[in-house]
Amino acid sequence: MEYKHFISKRAEALKPSSTINLADTVRDMQARGLEVIRMETGEPDFATPKPIVQSAIKALESGMTKYTMSSGIPELKSAIIKKVWTKNSIPARAKNIIVTPGAKQGLFYAFAVILNEGDEVLIPNPSWGSFKSIVGLVGGSPVEYLCPSNKDFRIDFDDLEQKISHKTKAILVNYPNNPTGQTLSLSELKRLSQIATKYNLLVISDESYEELVYDNITHVSLASLPGMAERTISVFSFSKSFAMTGWRLGYVVAPEELVAKMVILQQQTATCPVSFVQRAGVTAFKCESDVARMVKEYQERRDLMLEGLKQCGIPCVKPRGSFYLFPNIQRFKLDSFQFAKFLLEKTLISVVPGSTFGSEGEGHVRMHFALSKEILRKVIGKLKIALKELG
Repeated sequence: MEYKHFISKRAEALKPSSTINLADTVRDMQARGLEVIRMETGEPDFATPKPIVQSAIKALESGMTKYTMSSGIPELKSAIIKKVWTKNSIPARAKNIIVTPGAKQGLFYAFAVILNEGDEVLIPNPSWGSFKSIVGLVGGSPVEYLCPSNKDFRIDFDDLEQKISHKTKAILVNYPNNPTGQTLSLSELKRLSQIATKYNLLVISDESYEELVYDNITHVSLASLPGMAERTISVFSFSKSFAMTGWRLGYVVAPEELVAKMVILQQQTATCPVSFVQRAGVTAFKCESDVARMVKEYQERRDLMLEGLKQCGIPCVKPRGSFYLFPNIQRFKLDSFQFAKFLLEKTLISVVPGSTFGSEGEGHVRMHFALSKEILRKVIGKLKIALKELG
């Protein structure tokens, strides 16, 4: 039977996730017995802290396996309110919060609620590919603004402002950034708030890596700035901060009117996040010492890899957050796909071609350092040997 006639134009236009496709390729290689060092998937190597796991088990054993309120269980929403007031300085009440099955779902709800057909969203280049895909899926049009490599991947505000049109509905920011690890300074946040206010735009702020910041940097949420809570949709995740990627839990903090529409959308799609996972989320906010331990280890690993890349003659902007490195590989005269293919074939190290994150990502590859120091030292050794072939 021919199914082309039945597939919608939106589904036809939707492209597979490059990083997930690459991960599937690597898993296939591993299934064939090859020992691939996986630096392509953005996932902590730490186990979920035990108190979180025990909380979920206890909830299951107590029979917490039913539907919950679509916006999230009251205990978790109360914990989120306390957290965003104290850590993010975002004034929030229960009606400003929706708990979601992961931050990605929260982003989908945000775009679905605010975008009409043809509305434009300004998205950083380079950035995580799913941003553009989700915007397109709900009928919006992604328009890229530059965060150029020659400016250490910081926002080019002149370019951003030039990209604003009568169709622009929102600006998306992601910091700490995937793939570059770049953060936003307070002055940059103020500049962004001025532009959003000047043109009456919403800002979707993806802060999934908020806890993973280094060098004594303090993460500042855009919604904490004067006048920005009313025009910011802040998206948060448990995945990276608490090593809970497979648990699928996130939350959105936004104006009450927008959250109300997101709750209806969740009612009609996912219904609610998993009940016992939400109970585990309450416990997660009590695991600050575990998070601090992971962040300390990540910083040491980052420094180890930066020194190793330097020894290999590979320049790399120092990431101030996340667990990604985005080294510049232009001197090897290969594009990012060719370089990633070379590494996989020669060293069994998997990285993500930079071009999958946008045109500004070409000439770079993304590699994560969520691996033990022993493995990272092995990576550096393999790189030193393999790159001699490229001169």
